[in-house]
Amino acid sequence: MKWHILFVLGLFSAYTFSQNQSANQVSKDTTVYETADEDPIFPGGHFAVFDSVEVYVNTDTIFKDRNIDGEIKVEFIVETDGKTHGFKVIKSLDPVFDVAFVGMLMKMPAWTPAVLRNEKVRFKKVLSLKFSHKSY
Repeated sequence: MKWHILFVLGLFSAYTFSQNQSANQVSKDTTVYETADEDPIFPGGHFAVFDSVEVYVNTDTIFKDRNIDGEIKVEFIVETDGKTHGFKVIKSLDPVFDVAFVGMLMKMPAWTPAVLRNEKVRFKKVLSLKFSHKSY
C-alpha cells in the first residue's frame, strides 16, 4: 500500500510540475508594443543607422541622373534579444532604393531592446529617411 501511495504522489508531483512549466510558457508576453519606457536603440545611437546607409547603400549609383525627392519609411520588429525581423516598406521612396535600404537593415547588428516596466519587450520600430536630389 505504501508503494501505491508513493507512486500516486510521484505522479501528482510530476503532473503539477508539468502544469507549472506549461503555464510559464503560455504566460510569456508576445505583445508587440509601439510605445515603451525606453525605445530600442541601434548600436552607436540613432544617427549611426543613417551613417550605415552611406556605407552600405550605394546612393550615388541609385540617385545618379534621377530626380528623387522624398521619404522612405520601413517598419520592423525588435525582439527582446535585440534581433530584428519583419521588415515592411510602409512608404516607398524608389523601388531600387527600397530594396537596397531594406537589405541593409536586414544586416543590422542586434539593437538594445525596448523596455517597459523594467522588462524587455518586443517593439514595432519605424525608421524614416528623407532624401533630396539636390543633395546629390
